[in-house]
Amino acid sequence: DMPNLRILFLNENKLTVWSSDWFKRSPQVSVLNFEYNVITTIPFRSLQNINGELWLENVKVEVNVQLNDNKIRKIEDGAFEGIEKLGWLFLHRNEIEDIGEESLGSLKSVEWVRLDNNK
Repeated sequence: DMPNLRILFLNENKLTVWSSDWFKRSPQVSVLNFEYNVITTIPFRSLQNINGELWLENVKVEVNVQLNDNKIRKIEDGAFEGIEKLGWLFLHRNEIEDIGEESLGSLKSVEWVRLDNNK
């Protein structure tokens, strides 16, 4: 349990798996950086319970998720279930071929999405 965790950088660690349970009890998370790993799948409810707020110079920054430069091929249905809005969602330079509408789950808005350099 990490209830006060706000920012997590785990980039360049050769992580292969993303677990839906990692942030279940970390509602304050606002920045997740997992770039340059070897994650292949974004599982069901991967961001459940994440609603953190980060304020930079009096500007609210929505939750930012950086999963670029991995080996992501599959984004499971409901992968974003449990979160309504994101600031950044970076998925560029992966191996994604298709993102089904069901993958978005309850996600209603994203300020910036990067999907370039996928399959």
